[in-house]
Amino acid sequence: MERITGTYNKKSQPIIQSDLQINPKEYAEFDGTKLPIKGPFTAAITQFGTTTLYSSFPAEIPLYYSIVKKVVHWGELKRKLPGKVYQVPPGTAIKIGLGTKTWKHEKLKPAIAPQITLPDAIAEYRELLLQSVAKRLETCPPGKIALSCSGGVDSQLIAWALLQLGVDFISFTACTSYRSWDFHHAKRNLAAMDANPPIPVLIDKQAVDESIEEGLLLFEDIGTTPQHMWQAVCHVAIARQCAALGVTSIFNGHGQDDVMGGMRGIFKELIALPDTIENAQIWRDERIRAFNDQQLVWDINKLFSSIFRHYGIHVRMPYYDWDFMNWVLAQRINIIPINKNKPFVKKAAMVILPRGLWSKEDYISTGYVKGVGFRDSAALELRDYVDSSARQAYNKLFLQENFPASSAQ
Repeated sequence: MERITGTYNKKSQPIIQSDLQINPKEYAEFDGTKLPIKGPFTAAITQFGTTTLYSSFPAEIPLYYSIVKKVVHWGELKRKLPGKVYQVPPGTAIKIGLGTKTWKHEKLKPAIAPQITLPDAIAEYRELLLQSVAKRLETCPPGKIALSCSGGVDSQLIAWALLQLGVDFISFTACTSYRSWDFHHAKRNLAAMDANPPIPVLIDKQAVDESIEEGLLLFEDIGTTPQHMWQAVCHVAIARQCAALGVTSIFNGHGQDDVMGGMRGIFKELIALPDTIENAQIWRDERIRAFNDQQLVWDINKLFSSIFRHYGIHVRMPYYDWDFMNWVLAQRINIIPINKNKPFVKKAAMVILPRGLWSKEDYISTGYVKGVGFRDSAALELRDYVDSSARQAYNKLFLQENFPASSAQ
């Protein structure tokens, strides 16, 4: 897999680098350069003494650049670049030549859709999910396909879509023990769909010791909480197993929480809004605002993408599909309620997935965001070990003492 990285000056030969997670359906011209739009696209194009760098929304492959002595450097990891480094913002193209020009094309703000019934909404959601997964399958390179499977509803819906499309995939579930909720739910729910059982990836102190420095070097940023390091350990462990088994592409369930309204903070005055077009616009705009403002969204994407791409594994995130996100944001409040807990997704899952599983309260997995099975008391010690190990590794690697304290209670 070619990484998006390189250098260019006025005497260099033209370069075209790109990573297109779906086949482009639309293009737009920016100052003489043709760019794909409305999809997960990342590109670096150099010609005629200029460099154009493009990272589509929502930056599934983060891109950085620097300019040193009239030479433009770019890459997916900022610490590998010389001089002062800048990020190419999501949905933005930057052209560097005689000065710098910026073009921001991709903005999520669909018109509110006409009122529909819940069954019709679930049917439309089902088809959009299948289309989103199918579009990403088209560009997967030859080799095995994997699913990062937490056992929760988001990854199970991706598993269902892959099965519907006839894909024989391998599931990996990170867990702190073979009795963890994540592994239990993933195994039970995949079995209900007649899918192969997940491969458990055991996270213990040895796994932490073997992966924490690599996770830090690939992630580069500490982010808002050491919780990122819990995820980094799991992703490194899964990526190593994927590489050993010949996996070339991996799907995940990231993003549905964000677009459905699972932000960390929803203004209280929004919760009781009645279902009107005006209020649906307010709810749409609040989710877009929170989505754009959450550094956590970009951190999680970079964390997953950087680690797996380091192992030559393409990353596919279907819930960040442009058409899927616009459909969700366009719905009325009676379809996508103002609620952090994704009630529409749960109702859809009860229709789409095997009956009897998703109507139970215990289906909710702790998932990666909560730390891979850290709900059970036996795992609390390991969580603290990850926290302290990450602080020590960060100080060793980056010679700083500003690792934030754990916010876990």
